[in-house]
Amino acid sequence: MSTLQRETLSVGEKIALLRIHNKITQVAFAEEIKAGLDRVSKVESGKGEYTEIQVKAAKILFKIVGLPLSERERVVFIERLYRWRDAIRARDMDEARKIYKEMANIDNLEPCDFDMVMLCKIFEAYMLMVENDLAAAGKILNSAASKLERMNNENQYHYYMNKGYFDYLQGHHEDSLVFYQKAEKLLSSNEELLPEDDAILYYNIGLCYSYIQIPYMAIHYFLKARQIYPENRKNSWYQYLNFNLALNYIKVNQPNEAEKLLNKCTVRAEGAKDDFMIGLSLYGFGHMHKNAENWTIAIRYFEQAIDYLPNETNGYFSAFYHMIFCMIKARLFSKARDELEIAQAECKNNELWATYFQSLEHFFSISKRMSIVNYIASDYIENIAIPYFRKNHDHFIALEYCALLEQHYEKIRRTTTPINIKAMIIDIQEHVFFQKKR
Repeated sequence: MSTLQRETLSVGEKIALLRIHNKITQVAFAEEIKAGLDRVSKVESGKGEYTEIQVKAAKILFKIVGLPLSERERVVFIERLYRWRDAIRARDMDEARKIYKEMANIDNLEPCDFDMVMLCKIFEAYMLMVENDLAAAGKILNSAASKLERMNNENQYHYYMNKGYFDYLQGHHEDSLVFYQKAEKLLSSNEELLPEDDAILYYNIGLCYSYIQIPYMAIHYFLKARQIYPENRKNSWYQYLNFNLALNYIKVNQPNEAEKLLNKCTVRAEGAKDDFMIGLSLYGFGHMHKNAENWTIAIRYFEQAIDYLPNETNGYFSAFYHMIFCMIKARLFSKARDELEIAQAECKNNELWATYFQSLEHFFSISKRMSIVNYIASDYIENIAIPYFRKNHDHFIALEYCALLEQHYEKIRRTTTPINIKAMIIDIQEHVFFQKKR
């Protein structure tokens, strides 16, 4: 942990700031701590110090019993704050709540220890996010944003990290990326600043690029995280890193690299009896074979993934979607129709996936009769499905639907619309692969 940038204040100076902040006169304060007015004046002018009994009385008065006033106490308290952060990160919420109770009335210290108070508030927002109280976390982060310029570099870094996480949890991945990049900029200009956080920051940036489907940048940051963080067989975080890296290798057509990582994930997941990671690994293998147009093999992997992934989760519906897609491409229309009906019944209360499966129904309709004009399905795909996928950053699915329309329009000899589709394909590819040349 780096040393926080601040001026050193004596205990007497801190107490003076607290007295002024609480609008207590020297006379009233002297009576409260049972000290003479002369002593209070001398201490506040830097010519003396209070006794231990008087310091204790001041702490009681300002409701900060047990919180730091001396430099020694401050160092201990900062270390405690980071233990709190580590407990939250480890999802040890009993320990985190225990430490949180020790922070009661910390706001009273803001006049004399602004940076420490702000660090506490930022970690409180982090705890609330982990506990899924986003409304309360958002209020704290909004308040902190108004004081950002006053914060030291370390606290600004933590603010950006947690604001990035806040936006990530709400699915605002582009906004999240902006804040993570600000944290990265701080990190690069302050090399001594929390080096143990580098891997987590790079992993989070990689996730954001992965969600908005810019795979080359996602791979770049996942690899940076791997270089810093030592591989740990028992660490689930490393498993997710390998899995996400594998998915992006598939998108840039590097199946050999993806296969190595997915095999590693599978072995470790089976050893740990981690059904969820087994399901994700099978899902990854499904995508690898889908990308290679090995439709039958891909279907088998997606079917197995569905058995492991929790029902009605995004991973579950995504595996369902891609399985049906592969069935359509393999021209297993009867089976695809049956599975599509099951999927639509299961996701009827999920607006996102209901739209995906409705789009797949039109994909099915055109694929089954490619050379027959189908204005309803083609118009739906072009004007509703593709824009919806792009809005949700599912650019690779959008490309698959563009390719279908391009093939369909060529079959029915429609010459005007394919120009629009070709332009759309170029536009999507520029977004997805624009970082490849960098």
